[in-house]
Parts: sequence; structure tokens; C-alpha cells
Amino acid sequence: MNRYLFLDFDGVLHTSEPPRDLRFAKYLVPIVAELELQVVISSTWREVYSVQAMAQKLGDLGRFVIDKTPVWPSEDLPETGGRQKEIEAWLAESATSAAAWVALDDDRDNYRSSCNRAFITDKTVGLNAEMARQFARWCESRF
Repeated sequence: MNRYLFLDFDGVLHTSEPPRDLRFAKYLVPIVAELELQVVISSTWREVYSVQAMAQKLGDLGRFVIDKTPVWPSEDLPETGGRQKEIEAWLAESATSAAAWVALDDDRDNYRSSCNRAFITDKTVGLNAEMARQFARWCESRF
């Protein structure tokens, strides 16, 4: 069975403060490799960059990137759970709604309150080494 990681960038792969250099992507490489996750970009960066360009910016993590979620018009997204809706649309189109997946994001409002598949980082900290260890343990309990 395929396993997917839906990945946000801002507040996850770098803190909310500049530079926006995706410096924490390196911490995801061993996690993604060990858990055999396929990465789907759910970041707003997908509105500007191609999948290939984003994969290149991610360094070693880029080799696990397979796609990006669709972008829904903001007026069609609910107040909470909008990113989850885009993820579910991608799953319906490209995998199955029953696929194993997790999301890594810095905004809880992007997911419905009932969603237990989203790991939320503190945007002022991002996915630093300690947070990456917590994420790895959390993922192991989900798969």
C-alpha cells in the first residue's frame, strides 16, 4: 500500500521568519525513506512553482516528491479544513480515499477538527531536529 506525506513548507521547513531556505527539509529525508512515504506538496508554493522546481529546492528530499495537491479557489474552501479538502481531492483523483496518509503543516485550521492525520508544527520553530524526532514517532503510530 502506498503511503503519502502531504507537505507544507512555510512554518514547517523553515520558521515564519526569514530566510525561507527550506533548511529543515534535511530532517525529513531519513523519516520519509524509512517509512517509504511518497511526498505530495500541499504548500502554497505549489501555486507558483512546478513540482520539478519544488523538488529541486528540497535537495535530497526532492527525490521523494511525486506531485502536488490541486489548488481550489478560496471562495470554494471552507473556513477550516481547506487544505484537507485539497488533499482528499488529490487522493480521490490520484490514489484512493482509503490511502494511508499524513500531513505536516503549521496551521491546524487547514484541517477539520476530527482529522488525526495532521502533525502541526509551531511556525516560530518549524521542523527542527527535535520536532522531526517527534514527527517520526508520531508517524510510526499512524502507519
